[in-house]
Amino acid sequence: MSEVKHEVLLQAKGIYKNFETSKKDQAVHALTNVDLTLYRGETLALVGESGCGKSTLGRTLIRMLPATRGSVTFEGQNITAMKDKEFAPLRRRMQAKLWQALYFKFDYEKEYLPQLEENLVWLGAELQKLTDYQQRRNAYRKK
Repeated sequence: MSEVKHEVLLQAKGIYKNFETSKKDQAVHALTNVDLTLYRGETLALVGESGCGKSTLGRTLIRMLPATRGSVTFEGQNITAMKDKEFAPLRRRMQAKLWQALYFKFDYEKEYLPQLEENLVWLGAELQKLTDYQQRRNAYRKK
């Protein structure tokens, strides 16, 4: 039996993201003290109500938005502390896909599991399209 490696791919510690408002000394607190660890080979799905901060967290994790406070490490490197020029080569290796599919809406009056299954089937089909595209692209590049 092979030993399972638990190599940390992405780790966020104490992530805060605030957005300033037009009112003096006020801010919208979008993320408050978020911690997470993602190991190589794992998949992370963020599920929550509209406007709860899923996309903000995803964008903050890959530096599309700067964190107000906290740190994000990717492959052991603190990417929140890097300058843009330092981060550029690493950004090319980060393959973070932010899935905010409008199809992923739930009717809370209906049973939850059948709706989840329907959304996962759709997502599987979308992932298969991406895989097929990548295989065709790689085959073309080898020619």
